[in-house]
Amino acid sequence: FSKETERGGVRTSDDVRASRHATPETHTESEFDEATVLAIESAVEDFRRGTLSKQRAIFRIVTALGIRSEEEDELKLRALGEYTAILDKFQTESVGAVGRGEREANSALVTTHAASKRRRGPSQLEGVIPAGGSEQNESIDDFLTRMSKSNGNGSYSSDSPDESCGSQLEDGDGGENGYRGQSNKKQRIFERDMPWFANEEKTRSRRTNCSCNKTRVILDLLQKDSTTVKRWIRGAISAPAEFPSSEWDALIKGEAVDLNTVFSSLNFLNHPEENVGHIGPTEIHFGRPKPAKRIETSGQWTAAWNLTVKATSFLFPHRYDELRSYGDYMERTMTPSDTKSAAVKIANSPIEPSSKTTMKPSWHQMVWDQKGTVGDPETLQVGRDIQAGDQKFVTTSMQLGDASSGKDVSSSTSANPANNVDMENWTARSLRESEIVGKRPKYLRHNVFRDDGLVSRSTAEWTLTALPLPQPPPAEINNPVVSKTLAENPDLFEVCTPIDVDCFERLLERHPNRPFVISVVESLRNGFWPWADTHIGEYPDTWDGSLPTPDDKAKREFLCNQRDIELEMGHFSRAFGPDLLPGMYSSPTYQIPKAGSSEFCMVTDHSAGPFSLNSMIPRKDIAGYPLDNMTHLGEMLLDIKRKYPNKDIVLWKSDVSEAYRNLPVHKVWQVKQINTIDGMRHVDRRTCFGGKGSGSDFIVVNSLVAWGAKYERDIDWIATYCNDSFGPERASKMMFYAPYNKYMPRNQVKLLQLWDEIGLPHKEKKQISGSIIEIIGFEVDANCMTFTLPPPSKRELCNYLKSKSKCAVKLNLREFQQLAGWFNWALNVFPLLRPALCHIYAKMMHANPDKPYTKLYVNNLIRADLTWAIDHMEGLSGFCVLESSDWELGDADVHAICDTSLMGMGFWFPEYDVGYACQIPDKLLGKIIFYYEALCVLCVLLKSDVIVPGAIRVVLYTNSFNTVQIFNSMAALPEYNEILKAAVNHILRNATGSVIPLQVDLRVVHIPGKKNVVADALSRGLYHVAIDKCTLDGCKHLRGVPTNRKRALTMDDLNIVVDAYSQSPSHDDLLFLSMLLTGFFALMQLGELAVPDDPTLFNPMKICKRSSVKLSPSDYRFFLPGHKADRFFEGNTIIIQKHIRNIDPHHHFKSYLLSRDSLHPFSSALWLRSNGSMPSRSFFISRLRKFFDSDIAGQSMRSGGATSLAESGVPPHLIQAIGHWASEAFKIYIRKNPVLMQALLFGHATHERDPALHGS
Repeated sequence: FSKETERGGVRTSDDVRASRHATPETHTESEFDEATVLAIESAVEDFRRGTLSKQRAIFRIVTALGIRSEEEDELKLRALGEYTAILDKFQTESVGAVGRGEREANSALVTTHAASKRRRGPSQLEGVIPAGGSEQNESIDDFLTRMSKSNGNGSYSSDSPDESCGSQLEDGDGGENGYRGQSNKKQRIFERDMPWFANEEKTRSRRTNCSCNKTRVILDLLQKDSTTVKRWIRGAISAPAEFPSSEWDALIKGEAVDLNTVFSSLNFLNHPEENVGHIGPTEIHFGRPKPAKRIETSGQWTAAWNLTVKATSFLFPHRYDELRSYGDYMERTMTPSDTKSAAVKIANSPIEPSSKTTMKPSWHQMVWDQKGTVGDPETLQVGRDIQAGDQKFVTTSMQLGDASSGKDVSSSTSANPANNVDMENWTARSLRESEIVGKRPKYLRHNVFRDDGLVSRSTAEWTLTALPLPQPPPAEINNPVVSKTLAENPDLFEVCTPIDVDCFERLLERHPNRPFVISVVESLRNGFWPWADTHIGEYPDTWDGSLPTPDDKAKREFLCNQRDIELEMGHFSRAFGPDLLPGMYSSPTYQIPKAGSSEFCMVTDHSAGPFSLNSMIPRKDIAGYPLDNMTHLGEMLLDIKRKYPNKDIVLWKSDVSEAYRNLPVHKVWQVKQINTIDGMRHVDRRTCFGGKGSGSDFIVVNSLVAWGAKYERDIDWIATYCNDSFGPERASKMMFYAPYNKYMPRNQVKLLQLWDEIGLPHKEKKQISGSIIEIIGFEVDANCMTFTLPPPSKRELCNYLKSKSKCAVKLNLREFQQLAGWFNWALNVFPLLRPALCHIYAKMMHANPDKPYTKLYVNNLIRADLTWAIDHMEGLSGFCVLESSDWELGDADVHAICDTSLMGMGFWFPEYDVGYACQIPDKLLGKIIFYYEALCVLCVLLKSDVIVPGAIRVVLYTNSFNTVQIFNSMAALPEYNEILKAAVNHILRNATGSVIPLQVDLRVVHIPGKKNVVADALSRGLYHVAIDKCTLDGCKHLRGVPTNRKRALTMDDLNIVVDAYSQSPSHDDLLFLSMLLTGFFALMQLGELAVPDDPTLFNPMKICKRSSVKLSPSDYRFFLPGHKADRFFEGNTIIIQKHIRNIDPHHHFKSYLLSRDSLHPFSSALWLRSNGSMPSRSFFISRLRKFFDSDIAGQSMRSGGATSLAESGVPPHLIQAIGHWASEAFKIYIRKNPVLMQALLFGHATHERDPALHGS
């Protein structure tokens, strides 16, 4: 390829045609001199790191370019100028960093260039490094250790200001800037050598204040080793733990304490951000922290001052009386302002005395009109209509955890602790997510149904992303003890199953998750491995945990008969004698009565004994295997009703016989499954009901069967729960099923035919259908669309709960687990009764989960919770799917916003311009802020019924994430459970005997603290702030202007530019086109492709380099040094694939690259104009304006690429990764389009165009 001549950036037509039609396989080799550029970049990087002087760096660049005179090639001279400019830029940044470091009093970080320059002094030439190089190679940790101990003026403090601690400064010290001739060792100075010492000594002799002298002596002592002193303070029991670290530093240094910072640490969840960094063992302080809150009232000042007195007197005990006297004086001086002068007049009536144990905080109502004026104050009582002693209201005795209970709160209140959440300094992503936290409460996850036609992911769809099943580890396969037993007794161990594995495999031929399918098929052929670690060398090789033969004849005969059945079905091996073979484990086998029957069932307990089989299986490995639930059934009912609104619907349910017993286990695990019956040993060859991994194995198989039924047999509505499969069907769609000689719902027949094909057994009596049937233990009415507990089951559960609430003996852990499990099952229909489990779970925490027979008491708190649940359960029905559909927060009947401080609580109803405020009741003083936040939400809930009588949909906003979590899960720590129970009492007050429409539908939603100004002001008594904020928000609402975002580029837009520039002979046109396509398909920002228009903002470290480009026939890639989401400066490799159809960025990038390498073979930057300069933002925008209006800008590339990927069905997490988004900001480009939302949710392209898949 001939070198092109530059004519204002225009090349000859022959060269252009040669470049345009070249292919990766045939084009002439690039003229880019990669070896030269890499050598130059190495020299530049050495200079940047400070290991090479500027003169030597320039010398290496000149040498690499081969320049010997000024008459050299113009291209080389131009490249030399570019690299020299980069060196100058690095040098300027280095000097600037030094200046910034000297201006920051506590900053100690300087660059190596600056430190070496200051040490050299004027006698050494700039850029020339001394021969020894010891200063240059100085350890960064040692350097920072010295610098971090320096004073603000650059000198070092002595160990004692008035005692001799070493020799004087050596001759030669104190050259220019105090660095000439200075060694690396710490220089000691003495106060007596300071010019002010003589006058200071006279002043001290005249003023003999004892307290000041003591303070000075203690300060001298503390500053000898401040780091050790702080470590001792942190470990001291008597030191106030709430005092912030930055203010301990101030006390140790003798500086003033910032009371705003102290107040922030005392009262708020987010402590002030400590501006402390660490490099190795060195701690670096960058100025004082910024307080999260500022003191605004006398009470706040007093609280901060009291804590400061504690901390100061801890270090300076002699100053306690002085500081306390000053605090008393200030309290007398700062009397609270008269309430009549406040912006909001409030009735300051005292808290009403409680009757018995009922707490009624006095709430003060404030009403203001649209102009911000305040109406007459009115004192209202929360729950004023509730009589004293009403157990449905909150009490302040044992339930509220006051002094009488002996308990207080020391952690967060929700079931999932969130006490470490920083409410004021969340990331942008978490703020956006938090705006909808609580919109769909967790406790209603199975009771709220979509009404948009979409359905939740079922177990069939779960198989698309499931991980492959495990196979036996090599250590288990090669275990010599087990291997010998298997080899010597081959007839005992057999892998067999009724499932036709070949047919099962053919059913799944088109399943996209091939590794998962292959692992399941292999497990069916070779046996399932239950995720076990047999602890070879830790557990015994052989273990016998079997039980003796029962004395009772009936029990003995039952076990023998059951054994014979298992032998006949091939589940058990023949008896091989009374003794175990090497490597075998025998678990207890016994009989238990069937529920509701006099018959027995046989149980093999894999959890019994110190070396139980279940103890070998980690819980985490078998977690995450899903079961379809009422959510899926409800969504299917809504879907079929939507499609066939006037048709009768029937439900069907089919059951797989024997379930787990249809699956074989691996021979290596069969050795561990020995059943001992009537003194004889048998090998159990199948998964058993007592095995921890058996359920997960069967879920895997049945979910794949469901996938085949749904996508290969066209059964539209199907869900699975363990061995049950169920779904709805139109009553008119019946089919004849010959094996049972009867008509059945069409989808049920199609499923049974599939089971017959692959060999899954089933029995006629377990295949049921009808308009009202029992599914997953619940009575479901297909046409009324209701879910209820069957009356016998509900009665049995209530009787069981009553018996446990009256139990006077200890229950073991397993019985507690059974109680919790049964009640959890009922919560599917009665989700609001979840608080009844609070104290049960708290009691279970006292036992080891691996010791199921630990005895535990049933205390009075558990009895009270169960009694409360029984009272509600007996009066409640179930719920209706039609009345439980999801709804938007804007559709609520009433909205309220609340907040709490340590001084009071406040909330307001924005739509009615009504607010309330009250002080913290005396009986509740001393609790942490979490408690008040939860109590405030309860008060708002009660008051909402007064503001909007009969309100059903209620939305309450709070900036307390803990409170949101409490009401989102209906689970809290025991100290807060009564608040939840009181809320449930209010929600269900009208629901007794009804089906849900009469109960309140509550949502407690999180909002950022910055948006909760009014309620926060009310809680602190700052009523004028609340009024001002409401008035301002009203103005914004009336006069606000929507955000104006640039339009996203489309493929049609790109075609316009490609048609105009693809045949252009101009290098700059090729540059612009390649930048545009690269930015679009790689979702890059304009700032990552172009340099700023302002030269002072240019950063050489952000420039993409030509040497990083890799061009292949299928894609091209280059290295992006950094972007705004790259917090650790690791960079990313940008990969853009070749497109066969539509616009191909690969072809246009290759054309640009050939032109660029011809014009600038020795330059480092990837993107270069014809004149050798890097393209600026104005260059790109000016050319963009030739084709588009101002609604298209640099960001349009990034947004257009994201939109294109969404249209192609690319999942959101991949779009986020490709675009390097640290948050979900990319969704603002696609959320408004319902078609794109459909593509994102289901991963299907909205058109037939190939997805622009490209990664980085």
